[in-house]
Amino acid sequence: MSLHSITISDLLSLSRPITGAATLSPSSSRPSPLKKHKPPPPPVTSDHLTDPLLSGTTTNPDHFFTPLNRPVLLVGSVDLPIDPYNHFLSISDGSSTICCAVLDFDLKIIGCSIHVLAWNFLPFKTQGGGLLEVIRWSISPSLALSKDMPTLSLQKGLEFSERKSIVGVLISVSPVFTVPCRNHGPGSDSVGFLTDIYTCNCSLCTKSCSLDRFGCSLWRHNNHCFSISKFVYFVAPSARWRLALAKLAGKVIMVSGLKKKMIFVGEKASYAMYTTTLEASISACQFPVDIRTRVIEEGAVYNGVVTGVYMHGMVLELDDKVWLLVTDTNIVPLAAVRVGAIISVRNFELVHPILSWIEINLLVSCCRTIIDVKAFSISETRCHFRSQSQSSLEKFIGTLIPTARFWVLLLISCFRKKFANILSNKEILGSRNHA
Repeated sequence: MSLHSITISDLLSLSRPITGAATLSPSSSRPSPLKKHKPPPPPVTSDHLTDPLLSGTTTNPDHFFTPLNRPVLLVGSVDLPIDPYNHFLSISDGSSTICCAVLDFDLKIIGCSIHVLAWNFLPFKTQGGGLLEVIRWSISPSLALSKDMPTLSLQKGLEFSERKSIVGVLISVSPVFTVPCRNHGPGSDSVGFLTDIYTCNCSLCTKSCSLDRFGCSLWRHNNHCFSISKFVYFVAPSARWRLALAKLAGKVIMVSGLKKKMIFVGEKASYAMYTTTLEASISACQFPVDIRTRVIEEGAVYNGVVTGVYMHGMVLELDDKVWLLVTDTNIVPLAAVRVGAIISVRNFELVHPILSWIEINLLVSCCRTIIDVKAFSISETRCHFRSQSQSSLEKFIGTLIPTARFWVLLLISCFRKKFANILSNKEILGSRNHA
């Protein structure tokens, strides 16, 4: 069966949940990349965008993925979001641009053209656009990639920076936040996020060096113990990197182009912290696993299947036995966290509420928590979105202790489900705003 190309505009015009791949053969787990001498696949014409392209119909096409009945290839360029608060990358192919989530993330795809070999597409009915879930991908064969460590930098072509560099294991990444600047006028607030990097105190790791002068081969053969916590504040314009860094949690990274600052909290407390400059760059060091595991007090990690989503993602059920209380929905890629998805939760507090009638394992998130999607849901297509404004009820729930907050959220969810066809949302919640 011949391979056809499909564009993002084609997906948006179909406006329904669709899944497709570059090969329909179940025996081909990793299709070979297209060779340079082969002509590009023919585009999907307007005649193909109706029934011939879709394999039958379902009783409710808005709630199920519709598979394409022929192999298609989507080619697009991936980039970081302009808005640092966005949880998804962007992909553009010249016809349109939409959000995308990528499995097996690698820094080298940023700014590069990729071949999307297997994917799901979810249209956003109320907000417009959609989400492309990239399951398998490959770099376009026409691109000549460097064999060096993949690097993300603010200034392209910057070969050397005299600024400070640190190497270590990335432990946590905070949500993006805004800090008022007292010495500047209105509109000049600082936007950024914090990272916690565990570094080694050996002579090689503490030596200030840049990416191009870092002796990777020598570094690999040294023994390292990552036990010293160092905070790096990524301030705009590097605040856009939050999504990429969250994907690198637990890996050895190198951050260069830093300057050291003293941060004062109150009148007495002060802390040393690194902040990014316009010369900043990050690199994911591809070092052996045994080096990465020598970390002191590394945060706990839980991997599980999402079996329930409640209150717009504020409470998640995992594996039918574990509950995740999301204290800040800004840390969750809600559109991709659906029933059936496999997620990884890093840096949480495990709470066992003392209840006589039930035993509960409750994971409570915090500002250090990282939630990453490891496998997309193939059965659930209903997306969840965070509300733009907080209601009085949400503000009240935020003041409760974790166990009380958990029960209140589940109670509200049960009331909504039971009385959805009888009472309006405003009547159920007793608020003018939707919680």
